[in-house]
Parts: sequence; structure tokens; C-alpha cells
Amino acid sequence: MSEEILKALMQLFAIIAKQDGILIQDHEQYVHDFLSSQLNSNRVEDYLTLYKDHLNESKPEPQSGEVKEKNRTSMKDSVRTLSICKKINKTLAQKQKTIVLIRLLEFFKNDRNESTNRIQIVETAADVFKIEKPEFTEIKDFIFEDKKQTSTNEIIIGQKQAANSISCKEYIGFSNYMDLCKFIYIKSINVVILKYHGVVELYLNGIVIKSEKVYLFPSGSNLKFPQATIFYSNIISKFIGEQSGEAFSFHAHIIEHKFPNGTKALNELKIEESSGNLVGIMGASGSGKTTLLTLLSGQDNPSNGKIEVNGTLLNSNSKELNGIIGYVPQDDLLIEDLTVYQNLYYNARLCFKDISEEDVVQKISKTLSALGLEEIKNIKVGNALNKKISGGQRKRLNIALELLREPHIIFLDEPTSGLSSRDSENVMDLLKELTIKGKLIFVVIHQPSSDIFKMFDKILILDKGGFASFYGNPIESVTHFKKITYQINSDVAECHSCGSVNPETIFNLIELKEIDEYGNYTAKRKVEPNQFYDIYRTKFLNSSNVEKITEKIKNTFHTPNRLKQTLYFFLRDLCSKISNKQYVLINLIEVPLLVTFLSLIIKYIDKAKTDEYTFYHNQNVPAYFFMSIIAAMLVGLTISAEEIYKDQKILKREKFLHLSRFSYLSSKVILLFSISFIQSLLFVIIGNLILHIQFDYFGFFVMLFSVFCFSNLLGLILSSTFNSPVTIYIIIPLIIIPQLILGGAMFSYSRLNTWFGGGYKVPMTANFMISRWAYEGLIVDMYTNNPHNKEKFIYNKIESKFNYKLVYFIPKIEELVKAGENKVELIKSEIVKDNLEARELGFKESIPEVTNKAATLEYLESLNKFYSERYNSASKLKEDFLYTEIKKVGNKKAYELSKLNFTNDRLEEIVTASLEKEKIVECDNSLVQIIDPIYQDPKDVSKILSLNTHFLTATKYLFGMQLSTYYFNLIILWIINTFLFVLLYFDVFKKLLGKSK
Repeated sequence: MSEEILKALMQLFAIIAKQDGILIQDHEQYVHDFLSSQLNSNRVEDYLTLYKDHLNESKPEPQSGEVKEKNRTSMKDSVRTLSICKKINKTLAQKQKTIVLIRLLEFFKNDRNESTNRIQIVETAADVFKIEKPEFTEIKDFIFEDKKQTSTNEIIIGQKQAANSISCKEYIGFSNYMDLCKFIYIKSINVVILKYHGVVELYLNGIVIKSEKVYLFPSGSNLKFPQATIFYSNIISKFIGEQSGEAFSFHAHIIEHKFPNGTKALNELKIEESSGNLVGIMGASGSGKTTLLTLLSGQDNPSNGKIEVNGTLLNSNSKELNGIIGYVPQDDLLIEDLTVYQNLYYNARLCFKDISEEDVVQKISKTLSALGLEEIKNIKVGNALNKKISGGQRKRLNIALELLREPHIIFLDEPTSGLSSRDSENVMDLLKELTIKGKLIFVVIHQPSSDIFKMFDKILILDKGGFASFYGNPIESVTHFKKITYQINSDVAECHSCGSVNPETIFNLIELKEIDEYGNYTAKRKVEPNQFYDIYRTKFLNSSNVEKITEKIKNTFHTPNRLKQTLYFFLRDLCSKISNKQYVLINLIEVPLLVTFLSLIIKYIDKAKTDEYTFYHNQNVPAYFFMSIIAAMLVGLTISAEEIYKDQKILKREKFLHLSRFSYLSSKVILLFSISFIQSLLFVIIGNLILHIQFDYFGFFVMLFSVFCFSNLLGLILSSTFNSPVTIYIIIPLIIIPQLILGGAMFSYSRLNTWFGGGYKVPMTANFMISRWAYEGLIVDMYTNNPHNKEKFIYNKIESKFNYKLVYFIPKIEELVKAGENKVELIKSEIVKDNLEARELGFKESIPEVTNKAATLEYLESLNKFYSERYNSASKLKEDFLYTEIKKVGNKKAYELSKLNFTNDRLEEIVTASLEKEKIVECDNSLVQIIDPIYQDPKDVSKILSLNTHFLTATKYLFGMQLSTYYFNLIILWIINTFLFVLLYFDVFKKLLGKSK
């Protein structure tokens, strides 16, 4: 208490003491005892003197033997009382004010028959303190009643034989015990008080209590009788049993647990608890506290042992135990860009299947109110560098996320770390209140204060090496270690004057060092961990008083279906992103800036041919398409690379909800694809406008969007696989650079190292590059389907075919025939293949014996004549078509303008390979056409899947159907995307890396 409050209390005591002109018996002794419980001995006399000064301000009149009529309370005393109580009312919490009231009543309880005025003063205080009249009456009657009087609201401990003769709430009887101990519960402040009537010494937390005195029986307390020990949990459970939830039992028997590297983490220990208990787990750093919590909560399985809830193995029957476990790790599990309310709202939506919007709002409001978070519900949570709410509020919100769904068992890892003492007590008060409602709560805690330490019903203390050393009542732990280390006053657990317990004493005793012959402490411990463990095994391991409940635990927890989960995951993520203004701004301007920069730089004007920019003369157009693909990959990867990584902690909590991984991933994919849709659209519109690309907006958009989607999925895989953003971003260049090299734009496949598939076919490694499929599909589509070439393409293709035969194929065969007999097999193979094609066109000559040069050359001459006729016919058809097209547009100038607007010179050079020195080459005992790849038909024999056909072909086969290369490559792209989603869903790469460690 503060100095101001103590001074006010001295005045109140003095006012009460001098009422009616009759001094209270032993009043100075009571004030002295009260001050001794609050202050050190040096200050007690100062306040006792202050009390006497207030008492002497108006001395009571001396009384004669006659009976004097009692006077009413003086007006002066009434005004002073009211003023003092108002001052106290503004300073103390409700619990403290109620305790002050108890002390005031106790001050004059022995003179109650002559204390009408004193009662009036205390009633005035009760009114100011806002203490309800029935509760005040109940407290007053409890304090004033004697041994023979009892109440139906009391729990009484007394002689076993008298159980049926005493009216009370609950009677606990001991044989051969003649005294009486009474308990009453003050519901409004959740406090138990006791009063003892007897002569046998009883010990409250190691301190002898006096008969006829009123004592607080706070959380964690124990009262030692000669026959047994009564704990706080024994008493409080009887008072609030009707409020408790479903009864259940928790049994954990861990024989041993080892880390993956074989190091022993925990030795044998046993934990058996029932509903309605608060259990603390304490120990030095590295003693296995968090490891134990991980096992108890079912996140990991013990190497040897089992954990059961109502007889059901945790982890083995996840559906039966679905939703009964709650876990709050030490780190925050909050979505930083959402408000306090939004964090709770989406958590509620993911937890409850059939619940109306109104019920959700009501449930959240109730939780916010219980945790004191109502005032900050619309404030964004923020992060460690940009805090919006305090540390204590963050801890309470973390707990609120679990409390909202009301799990039966809650595990918390150091919930008070980093908090002030006041915030720590608030958090622990909340947890204690939950146990009153029937929850079982396990808390790993490091250095609790005395008040927090005494809140626990049980405490498990771990020593270094994973050795358990104590499991039982917190107060008894102090005496336990005192006795083992042979300390004086080993039966005393708490300070006699202030009633506090210092938990640090326990660890000082555990770590007590031996002293050498010179009186100096050595590095060796006095009692080794295994010695404490041996005592634990003897005293605690096999002792159990928790009944094993085998009834199936009732579970009202039901998550929504997958579709609704996907919706709520999506909305949660969307709200989080929208609230992050930087994220929204960057995603809106990143692509427009990038495409503007890229387009303006490569908007090339060929001064030698024209003074104005034209699409046809821009030599950079093919490079623009390729760089668009690379840019889409980079942007798509960067916006998705941390999506799952940053949710890892949240996913750890939601693991206990057994939510659908498919729904979670689907929501991520839908949101990222939506962002990529907008970015793709902006990229195509801006880039095409700057570069005057006046056609195929849709085709370019769909291909670019597909690449964005690929990179989104790949980014999600990286985010799910690796545990560090640095690692993720280091991997990205390893993905992009092969895409640059093997995409088909920067380097010709024929000039690559043969180890990597270099040659005149598409390397197998290139088939794994998304850039290869996207680039080939785009430029082939841009060439074949532009308005100028679309109708003309078939005429060009026929003309190209016969031109190749006349200009390159036949001369090459003639050259080989004249060269000698070492190419006989090659010549024969090529003539046979060509003859099959020629016969389909009407050629009737038979294949000669290729070893006969004259006959072969004569055959080639006939073939040349046949192809010349076909070429001339094809050229005539093309000329007629062009004449018709020119007439259609009006004149030749308009037709040429169409060519400038819709075709590109450099693009045509690439798809026709017109700049290649070699037009036909020998490779693997066959001739390979290099010129005009765009006009060549795919060479796939099976016609099932054209994966091995030449680069830049116009069409490909898919299950017997001939598709345009654009659509074929697009299908391949989405097959790859689907495959990536499957890999992501099953976390394949993470599992592979986990096994390789």
C-alpha cells in the first residue's frame, strides 16, 4: 500500500476506535499487527504514533458504572469518513478495497455488541467502495460469528463425527480433530478468506495462524493440518464447482525423449492433472521446459511414452481431440496489419462452423471486455519496430485468440516475458480465472513474482539435463528443497512479516555450490540434478490422486467447410494487405514503372530507314517480349516469396484447429493470382501503347499472366520450404539466371554446351524452363496471328517448303552424292523420307539405287523439276492472294502501312532464321533444316505430345490434335503450374530437405 493510503487507514482506525466513547479492546495491538504485515519494523512505530495522534484528537469520555445511552455518529466523523473513503476509492482496486473493509470489520469484531456507530462508519465505507449490500452482510456475519455459528455459504473443516450436525456448503472432516476452520468465497473479487477456531497449531503457507483471526487464503496457498494439507485448489473448486465446465483428465507419462541427433532432452516424468488447475513449469535455461510443452501440447511425439486426454492418445485420434488444445507460444502470433478486432474476427470465423454474424460480434465483444482490450479494438496491432499496442496488450490478444474458441486445455510458453509486473499479474489473473471455469492450463514461466508463483495449483520444476526435481504445490516446493539442502527453518515457506515467497530461492538452492576448505564456493554443485531426480522418482513419480476419466470428451468445436475456410483465409489476407499502404502502393506502381522504363529504353528508331518510330523497324521487340517474361517472373516471385514464411507462427497456432491446408493455400493462390492479373493487365496495356503494338493484347496478357502465376506458385514453394527470407532471396537468382540462358532468346540452342543438350534440337534442360515455353509461344503467335500475316501464313508456308527443297535440300543431296560412298546411308534415308512427301503431292518417280550416282543424280533432276513446278504454282497463288489483299485495303501504300504496324522485321528474322549462316546441316546421320523453322511441321512420330520438336514451330501435337504452338505451350505452362501446386500442398521440398539434414 502507498503511504497516502496507510495514513488514511490510520485515520479510519482512529475514528472507529473512539466511537460511542468506548475504546476497542486491544485496539493498539491490532493496529500494530496490521502495520507489521505491511511494513518493516522501522516504520511500524511511525504509523502507530500517527494512529495515536488521530485517536487523541478527541479522546473518549471516561465511563462510570452506569449504562449510558449510545450517541449517534458525530457529523464531523461522518464527513471525515466519507472524505477518507473517497480518497481510498480513487487509488485502490476493488479487491484491495474489499480487503480494507475486512480489516475495518475485524478491527472491532470483539466489541460488536456495543458498536452500532462503528457499523455505520464501515457501511459508509462499503457504499463508497461500491460493495454490494448482500456481499457486505455476508462478510460482516462471517467475521463476527463465533465457533458455534455457521452459514450455508461456508466450507468447514472440523471433526469427522460432527459432519451431519453442522449446516454449511461443504464439510471436510478429520478423525480426532476437535477444532474448526471456516472458509468463505467473495465472488466479486474472486478471493477466499478463512477464520480459525481452535488451539492446535495450523500453518498457512508455513506461518502459524492465530485463533479467531481472519486470513486471506490466496491462490496457491496451502493450510497444513496435523492430519493433512488443504490446498487452495481444493477449496476454490468446491466453491465454484457449479461454474466449471466439463470434467476431464490429462495423463502424460514420458519415459524419455531424445532430440533428432540422439541427445536426451527429457528423462522420465509423469504429469497427471484434472480440469480446473493452473500448472506451472519452471526450470533453468536449457532444462527442457519448451520441449516438454511441445510434447504435452501434441506438437511432437515423445520418443518413448504417451500423453492421454480422457484415455485418448493425443495425436493418434486427432478428430476426437480436435479443438480441445490451445497453444500460445512465447512469440506473438498476430497478423500485424490487422486491427485487434480483425485478428479476433477472422479467428472466430475460422473456428466456428454454424454461427451468425451477430453471435460472432457478441462473442468477440465479450472476449475483448474480459481481457480489457475494448478500448484498443480498432487499433492496428503493428510489429516490433512499429508498435501500436503495448506488450501487455499484445500478450492478452494472443491469449484472446485461443480463449475465443474456448479449448479445454491451454499451453502457454512464457506469457509474462517482457511484461511489466502489473501486466504480468493481469495476464496470470486472467488465466487463473479460466481455471475457475474448468480449464486446465499449463504455463512455462521463468521468474515469477511471489503473487504469481502462489497462483499456481501445481508446479513442475525441471533441472539441467531434462531431470524433473519437483511436482506439487508451489509453496511446498520451497520447503522441499530447503530440507534436501539442510537449510534452517526448512518448514517455513514464506516471509513471516509480508507473506511473500521468493521463487528465486528454489533455484538458488538447486544451484547451491560446494565450499572448499578455504570457505570459497567451488564450481561443483552440492546436489547434482540426478540426485534431485532420484528423490523426485521416489516421492512424486508414482504418486497419483487424479482419477482417470475414460468418457469421451465432449467437443463442440466445428470448423467451417473448406469453401468457407478459403473465403475467410482470403478475406483475412486481403484486409491485411489493404491495410498496409506501402504494400498496396508498391504493387500498384511497381509494374507500371517497370514496363514504362523498359518500353521507353527499347523504343528504337532506325534512323537509316525512317525518322519516325515504327513497330516494324524496332529491332528490340523480340527482346521486349522475353524481358517481359523475366520481369513477370521476378515480380511474381518477390510478391509471394514471404507469404507462407511470415505466416509460420500463425500456422503453428492454427495447427490445433486442424484447418484445411488446401483452403489456406488456395486463398493465397487466389489473392496472388488476383494481384498478378492486375499487374499483367497494366504491363500489357502500358507496354503495348508505348511500343505501338496494336494487336493480340489478349494473347500477350494471357501468356504473361500465366508466367506471373507460375512465379507466384514457385514463390510460395520457396516461402514454405525455407525458414529465412535471406535464403529465399538468395535462391531467386538461381532460378532466374537459367531462365535467361535457356529461354531461347539470348543464346541459340545450337551454340550451347553439348553437356547441357546443346545442338539442333531443344535441350531437355530447356523444357524445364518456363521462359522457353512462354517466349516461344508469344513470338510464334505474334508472327503467325498478326493481322498482316494471319491469312498469308499458309501461302508463305507452302512457298517456303518448296523453296527449301529447291534451294537447299536437293543441292545438298547432289553434293553428298558427288562426294563419294561414305554418305550412302544418309543419302538413302533422306531420299526415302522426301519421296514419301513428294508422292503425296503427285510425284511418281521411284527411288533409284543410291550407290548408282548417275541414276541418283537423274532422280534428283526429276525431283528438282517437280518441285520447281510446285514452287511456281505456290508463288502464283501467293501473288493472287496479295493482289486481293491490296485491293481489299485500297492500295499498295495502305498494305505497306499494315506491314509497318503489325509485323516486325527482327521478329521475322528470328522465326525464319534468315540470318543463320547454315541453312541445312548434317546431324546424327540426317539432314536438319535450319531455315524457316516457323514453316516446318513438327517432326513427332507419335503425335501424342510434341516435347521434342524443333524450336519455333508454328504447330504442335497434343494427343493426336494439331494445336497452334501458342495454345500448346500455354497448356504446358498450366500443367507445370498445377504440378507446382501439388508440390506446394504436400510440402515436398521441405520434407526432402528435412530428410537430408
